[in-house]
Amino acid sequence: MTEASNMTADVVDIGQSCLTCGDRCPGYAPQDWKKICANCKCPRMGHEVFIKGSLAVKDRVPVELPDAMRMLDAAKSRYIPDKYLWAPVGFPREKIEDYFKTIPEEKRPIKSGPGEVYWHQQLIQQFPPQDFQLSQCRFIDQEHIKTFEEFVATRNDHCLDRGYVRDSLPDTSTCRQCKGVIYKGSVVAVAPKCGETAYFHPGCFVCDTCKELLCELVYCIGPPTDENSGSKLFCERHFAEQVKPRCGACDEMIFSGEYTRAMNRDWHASHFCCTDCVQPLTGKRYVLRDKNPICLKCYEGSYANQCTGCQRPIGIEGRDLAYKDRHWHEACFLCNLCKMSLVDKAFGTKEEKIYCGNCYDSSFGQKCDGCTEIFRVKIAKKYENGQQISITIRNFFLLGLQAGTKKLEYKGRQWHEKCFVCVCCKHAIGTGSFVPKENEIYCGKCYEEKFALRCSKCACELKAYANEEIVCRS
Repeated sequence: MTEASNMTADVVDIGQSCLTCGDRCPGYAPQDWKKICANCKCPRMGHEVFIKGSLAVKDRVPVELPDAMRMLDAAKSRYIPDKYLWAPVGFPREKIEDYFKTIPEEKRPIKSGPGEVYWHQQLIQQFPPQDFQLSQCRFIDQEHIKTFEEFVATRNDHCLDRGYVRDSLPDTSTCRQCKGVIYKGSVVAVAPKCGETAYFHPGCFVCDTCKELLCELVYCIGPPTDENSGSKLFCERHFAEQVKPRCGACDEMIFSGEYTRAMNRDWHASHFCCTDCVQPLTGKRYVLRDKNPICLKCYEGSYANQCTGCQRPIGIEGRDLAYKDRHWHEACFLCNLCKMSLVDKAFGTKEEKIYCGNCYDSSFGQKCDGCTEIFRVKIAKKYENGQQISITIRNFFLLGLQAGTKKLEYKGRQWHEKCFVCVCCKHAIGTGSFVPKENEIYCGKCYEEKFALRCSKCACELKAYANEEIVCRS
């Protein structure tokens, strides 16, 4: 095995683009000992990190090849699969293609293909150098070095192994992972530590935890998870986490008996700290932001919403009242005129200012030309911290009137539906026909009775014809 520094020196990460943030992140920058980007706070492996140099697992970890693979390595390959970053050796072209057909295209290790980035990332992810060599560990106390060495020796001798490929299954069998049928003559992967008849579809040779393909079929065998299942396959990273906890900050295994458990992860006691100021958070309150812990001081200084009323941050202790991208302290949520608290009360808005119902109505409310009452509107539902709050909005241009209420308009005047009545008979006109006259509204019948021309002799209604001759009906 080469020096441990070779396991990390060929990994290119600084300046690499973030897969999540894109152009918003100028590139990966290490944050001291934490495996996150100092620029965007995303994990190191969330960037386009890649390996410069050998991609062979044998150059990265101390793994001996099983006998069957050694024999194939010594044989003359009938086909050199130079289009792949890795492929089973010693097989004809069609068998290698059959092998990769069972693997999703985006995960096939084809040079310059969509699976190349995936292959680089999995090689880095599945074989953490700090799990193999002491010189790569920064946070193991002297008293725990022996425990680390015992872990490495036991894993290498009893658990770490490399699978191999059979080009033709002698008899129909069952896949150890998916329990599906593998037909006779199929290309299969074999995990020797599970037994020489432990067959897998090539696409099913994955880690039991992360479900990712095991690079070059290198795996660690773990104990059964229940009585009805056999031994499980793990990548080295997740096998190690079956044995010891791993720190969520520095990514090293924790060999001391004392550590912090938070956010469903494990941490060295001194490493569970604020993502911004790196102050320890063990035993303290914190806020999660984009899955990162933030101390209360940094949260209020950098992330808390600013109160529209007093322009100060709204701390975690306070109640954050929100409306249309604006926020208030509970004590600052006041009517702009009378300064009454609007918490849990109806309010209206005008030119980005808020008013209680009475002040809004008296200043801006539109009134019915019939009854002179203010037009009320429906209740809007607002959610704050997961709790539903009822807010009555009086801006009917935005939300409309109460359910079941119609607003009728004519030449700048407006009425409730029930108030739009004939000035004479007081019957509701609704959406029926009407006749306006001298700022009054009449139904057709009342208009005729009041304003129609009548015969001076019999008093019946006179009717005008196209020739302008006016005659009496009788």
